[in-house]
Amino acid sequence: MQDREEKRNIIISAAHELFLTQGYEATAMSKLATKAGIAPNTIYWYFKDKDDV
Repeated sequence: MQDREEKRNIIISAAHELFLTQGYEATAMSKLATKAGIAPNTIYWYFKDKDDV
């Protein structure tokens, strides 16, 4: 089981990659969740919205 900080870093890393390759606007939270290997609603346990990521 991953700790909170590790999971948060995985999400940030996935977001960084997607924002650079697809652009911020084109990156849906569902795409971000898929890239991070988590359920889409899980992101909201760590961040309030895409801007917060």
